[in-house]
Amino acid sequence: MTLGVPLAGTIYFIRQVGTTTPIKIGASRRSGLQRLTDFQPGCPVPLELAGCFAGNCRDEKALHHQFAANRLHGEWFKYHPDMEQYLGVFGGVMPPPCWLEQFGHTQKMYRKGLVCSQPEDQEPEGEDA
Repeated sequence: MTLGVPLAGTIYFIRQVGTTTPIKIGASRRSGLQRLTDFQPGCPVPLELAGCFAGNCRDEKALHHQFAANRLHGEWFKYHPDMEQYLGVFGGVMPPPCWLEQFGHTQKMYRKGLVCSQPEDQEPEGEDA
């Protein structure tokens, strides 16, 4: 086993709300939402989780390699249409209401894609309309 390579974790895509560029592609043992809340306090603009799914550091490196021509700085990349296959992928995870509310969002806004996209054919489990 290589040190520093988690066996399980999350690949996440974070960007400024309402924009496509730049996009941070990262990996963490924590959830994408937890990483978003880590970054938001130090960022002068509102951020959103644009996508997240199970993965590890090897997957992150593969994505960094795939989009290397679009690298802006570190783990931040200029948008590329091939990123669309990863954006809006959330595995059915609904952010908790307290997280959404701290940024002035609601679960209804989330479902409508006004905060972060979710496939229309996928209804959040256990949530009221």
